[in-house]
Amino acid sequence: MAFTIGLYLALVKEVDERIEFAETLESRHKWRVFSIYIIVTYVMSLRGREGLFLDLKGLNRYWNEREDILKNNALG
Repeated sequence: MAFTIGLYLALVKEVDERIEFAETLESRHKWRVFSIYIIVTYVMSLRGREGLFLDLKGLNRYWNEREDILKNNALG
């Protein structure tokens, strides 16, 4: 069963709110990575050829890098 556009948008809105109101930098970081994940998986679900070129290695590496939390916080 596929997500409807309405359900997908509700999920994106919920994740955005969780990012905004996260109590710790680590929590905010993990919600941001999850946000990237749901956007990427949505694009892949469109079944375009570009989905085959996607490399998730960088996303997996970013999940555990704590230095980026401080960089993202400093840059906004």
